[in-house]
Amino acid sequence: MRVDPDDTSTHFVWMPYDGIEKYNNDANHLPDPDNGVNLNTSDIYHFPFNEGYNIILEAAVAGDNSTTPYDTANQITDYVHNVMHFYKEHFINKSYTASDIWITNNTNASGYYIGVCDEYAILSNAFNRALGVPSKQYYMNMTNSSGIQTAHEIAEVWDGQEWIHSDPAWNSFDNPDIYVSRNCSNMYFWNMKNADDSLDAGDPTGDGLLHFWLDFEREYLGMLDKYN
Repeated sequence: MRVDPDDTSTHFVWMPYDGIEKYNNDANHLPDPDNGVNLNTSDIYHFPFNEGYNIILEAAVAGDNSTTPYDTANQITDYVHNVMHFYKEHFINKSYTASDIWITNNTNASGYYIGVCDEYAILSNAFNRALGVPSKQYYMNMTNSSGIQTAHEIAEVWDGQEWIHSDPAWNSFDNPDIYVSRNCSNMYFWNMKNADDSLDAGDPTGDGLLHFWLDFEREYLGMLDKYN
């Protein structure tokens, strides 16, 4: 904003991302292999401006001093794991997933963000996308070590060459074998895209809480070899 000597505002512009390094700041630098869908904002990922501006600022802290998309995503995975507490007693109805803005506006008494695996993945993906690193949200159905069918959510990030596993809830990066190593099996995946709070008529819109299944466009991927 430019202010004249008489304190009259004459000019106002948004500064692009506050000068924060972005890996996709040029079409030939780190393009999204899926034509931009993995860098999109939605009702679950908010940036760059207005209330989502704080997401970019924290993303810059999370990725500070990293020099490649791979290192940035690795650092973000660790950062999100450390700033969140896994809240086993559901702080919201377990049928809902919180947006990045909801997560960062709701902390526990110790100041930690709270959530379960989907919130960890949401925040990690928001930070990666804010810095120009394409990322995906994966819903996983699997059989755990006790033989019980369960669900989990993780992320994958694009490093310019391939999609890299990222699981901030388990603090694991580039280690898709972690689930088999912990005696999980039969991992089936869905790519959760284009979150839209108006898709499920059964829950209120605009509250930052989306139905974990019905408020997403879902792409069924089946059993991915690198995880099974």
